[in-house]
Amino acid sequence: GMPLPPPPPPPPADDAGTPGAGVHGEAIAQVYVGVLRVLDTALCTRRDLFFDAESEARGLCEDLVREILRSPQFVMAHAKIPQALAGLLSFCQETGLLEGAPEPAQEFLRKIAEKEDATKALANRRRHPEKEYDRVAKKIKDRLEVLDHVATGLMPESVAGKVYVDEGFDFLHWDANMWANQISLIVHSVYCAVRVAELKDKKFSDEAASPNFQILRALNNHMSYILLSEVLRHEDVQKRGRVVEHLIRIGDALLSKKNYDSAISVVAILGSSSAYRLRHTWARVRGGVQDKFESLKNKIGNAGRNLEREFFTPMMVPHMPSIGSILKFIINNAEEPRFLDPDAERRLVNFSRYRGAGKIFSVVDRTQKIKYTDTAQQRILDFFLMKPLYPSEDDAYARSLEIEPRAQKKKA
Repeated sequence: GMPLPPPPPPPPADDAGTPGAGVHGEAIAQVYVGVLRVLDTALCTRRDLFFDAESEARGLCEDLVREILRSPQFVMAHAKIPQALAGLLSFCQETGLLEGAPEPAQEFLRKIAEKEDATKALANRRRHPEKEYDRVAKKIKDRLEVLDHVATGLMPESVAGKVYVDEGFDFLHWDANMWANQISLIVHSVYCAVRVAELKDKKFSDEAASPNFQILRALNNHMSYILLSEVLRHEDVQKRGRVVEHLIRIGDALLSKKNYDSAISVVAILGSSSAYRLRHTWARVRGGVQDKFESLKNKIGNAGRNLEREFFTPMMVPHMPSIGSILKFIINNAEEPRFLDPDAERRLVNFSRYRGAGKIFSVVDRTQKIKYTDTAQQRILDFFLMKPLYPSEDDAYARSLEIEPRAQKKKA
């Protein structure tokens, strides 16, 4: 950082015998050192020195800041101290020094101001995750509605906007934990909008009675084809192998974050006929990663069956249960009779059926209340809301045959 020069000598007092003359000079020296420390070590708690000092000390502060603003390189060199820059910006705004600064310094400090606003907004979202959930869920709902209307011919194709794939987007740029965090946030935000009333009495099968559940189901289906398209879009077999490896790591990270629903989806994507038949692609997947995939499949089981034993276990961390498991428990519970002996003269209510339903819906309620505290990365959210390149099983399988045709059987 910038070295601390010695403080200037205190200005001579008009009357050496005037009480407080030494204190006055000491105040200037303290402010001088304080300003440099704020700019150099981000001690913004000392900002009170900027405004509570006497007029001579304030003038000294202004002189120092003027010198700094004449050298934008100095400001750029201290870009890693955002708190100090925020303090400098506030001081410049309150004293009017920003207007007289060179344009490069003004532009840089404006960017710092924008970054400061964004940082505050991010902190606010993390303190109030429900606001972030509402924002993400609304964007997903609106976008899926547009894509659905395009698919059904209610809107022209041009309304769909960006179609997969964004050439500037690198799927491998973000690590598996980042993908797992973002997928969990996106899916859980829509899951939290589903009301228990939409699941009671098997109303989830009625589109009109369960609008939020239908959005969740559409989102899961849409995201699956986006990720499958990411595997299939590459002509280079080596690149396809790296994407498959990354998806395996993402699936493992999702499982560790208790996002069981998305972990099951990732395993289903890699086990689909379009992806699993790509022998040359899987040959590029390293042995250790293939072992991880086998371990992941064993932990999850067929359609998530091995995870069902944890369904009723209370968890005090964010948790996204398998939607398939929720529906399975609801359907099985609904098949129990309402009365123990329906033919008896005095029928006895089967309270076990109602207790079972209560346990299922209490799990839904509990897992909706504890939210993931991440903030949506705009590029990843946009990635999942693009139109898939291969939006159906037939399209995906046709592409799979195109990049790796069936082996020709040798004639006898």
